[in-house]
Amino acid sequence: LAQIRPALSEKALVTDVGSTKSLICREARGTLADHSATFLGSHPMAGSEQAGMEHAQADLFEQAACILTPLDDTPAEAIAKLNAFWTALGMTLTAVSPEKHDEIVAHISHLPHLLASTLSSYLATQDHTWRNLAGGGLRDTTRIASGDPGLWKQILEQNREEVLRAIDGMEQELHTLKAALLNHDAPAVTALLKRGKTYRDQLRQS
Repeated sequence: LAQIRPALSEKALVTDVGSTKSLICREARGTLADHSATFLGSHPMAGSEQAGMEHAQADLFEQAACILTPLDDTPAEAIAKLNAFWTALGMTLTAVSPEKHDEIVAHISHLPHLLASTLSSYLATQDHTWRNLAGGGLRDTTRIASGDPGLWKQILEQNREEVLRAIDGMEQELHTLKAALLNHDAPAVTALLKRGKTYRDQLRQS
């Protein structure tokens, strides 16, 4: 942003498509403190583990969610303009603070990636011939582990505190399941599985 600052016109609107927002929004506020341009963060919740133009999709943004992260003093006209931009690409818009954004994506994006990567990493320590017996379930569960490790290292570092809180919550859920299995508590196991199924079914319909 500091590099493009000299080229920004008055009342220019600048956005990004990064996976974390608290840091970049703070830095943008400082960089543009004495400039009339506006920075407003965007996070289109669309993409895949694949990178490069050869994996481009013309309909990538259609009916996908996009999160805007305005600050308290972000001009209403800037929000409306960026909203119109993403809506024209077929996206559904939600606006939250940068901090709330980072809390949300730590749970619905960053934690799932960590779980997929951790599972794949664990299985890599087991008998490698097992992978030849795996069905679609393992491939579906670990698909996003194929994402760029360098990129994800940066994402996790930038959203470290929120990711750690999400991990704490996930650890508690696993401890609950483990305790239920140790205690032969079939109703507790069933309740957890049902809760998970309900959430997944609702996710598929949304």
